[in-house]
Amino acid sequence: MGKAPNEEKQYRRRLLSRHIVLVIPDLGKAGAERILTTYANHWVSVGYKVTIILLIKDARIEYKLNKKIKLLIIPILKYFKLKIIDSVFSWFCIFKLRKAIVALSPCIVISFMVDLESIIALSGLDVPLIVSLHADPVYRDSKTKLYRKILIKLFYHNAFKIHLLTDSAANFFNYLKNVLVIPNPVNRAKVEKLELIFPCRKLVSIGQLIPSKRFDILIEAFSRVLSQFEDLRLEIYGEGPERNALEQLIDHLKLKSRVFLPGIRDDIDSLLFNSDIFVSSSETESFGMAVCEAMAVGCVVVGSNCSGLNDVIQDRVNGRLFNVGSVDHLSKILIELLSDQNQCRLLSKNAKKIVDRFSSEKVFKLWDTVFLEAGFIKPVALM
Repeated sequence: MGKAPNEEKQYRRRLLSRHIVLVIPDLGKAGAERILTTYANHWVSVGYKVTIILLIKDARIEYKLNKKIKLLIIPILKYFKLKIIDSVFSWFCIFKLRKAIVALSPCIVISFMVDLESIIALSGLDVPLIVSLHADPVYRDSKTKLYRKILIKLFYHNAFKIHLLTDSAANFFNYLKNVLVIPNPVNRAKVEKLELIFPCRKLVSIGQLIPSKRFDILIEAFSRVLSQFEDLRLEIYGEGPERNALEQLIDHLKLKSRVFLPGIRDDIDSLLFNSDIFVSSSETESFGMAVCEAMAVGCVVVGSNCSGLNDVIQDRVNGRLFNVGSVDHLSKILIELLSDQNQCRLLSKNAKKIVDRFSSEKVFKLWDTVFLEAGFIKPVALM
């Protein structure tokens, strides 16, 4: 059955509004938050109307947003995660999100890090929902309780699209017909190395100081490498609950003069430009934006062979991969690279091609195709 005349008129008016609503807990310094900000700023710049719904009362906003972007805070996340499926208050919070979205009347909703709750909140509404998953689904599944696994099986097919960043992540959901694979955009670096200067002396890593980043492995591997290359320096940028444990490890290994935890920095390109080798020791990644940024600058990159990183790094072509959690393998690769000028320069040269592979232009064209499928009417800037 077609829409009634009034419904058709309202539907057409909504499409003409070109209104995108993005839902996320907050905009603190992390990967998904930064990518959402990139999307929001781009879409508003080409003529879309953009509203960001934040779900934490004192939500952080640590990225620069275009002044045309509307922010709406609905402080419900604390009670929102369906921990008790029959909790009246959980359902009340879902209703509050639904009510806000109905009032905004968007063309499309894209939720980041809020999956099942967004699907249930929009059930029955004539608004396409894209659930954007920024986590390795295999790792995520291993940490997910049984009742949520059942709900995922029951409800994920109700979303317009389930957005994943890599083909390997998409394979996990091979039972779904609404899977969408679009990588994160990688911008050309403000500064890039024309040629890697050898010998390499500075190693760097960037990420939240959380257990899954496994910076303890990196520090231990670095301590072994120092026995052969005494003038090396390791800097790990980021903040998080693991800081004290990492500082104790650095102290235990007597590395205070060699390993540093400077905190958060905004001038990523600059600090990468002044580094030689970038290491990601994570046990899980959704995509590895920091790795991509290091490649764009021309650093030699070394990453663990986990989903997300092995979609980006081709071993011995544009970087090196080591076995997840292996101090021995990581230290062996680092020693090999520090001893091999030709390999380092080849990897550095090939790494910079990542910008062409995941260029913003290519990524936003993929999103334009999805919006057209959802029934969008393009802004003039994209016609």
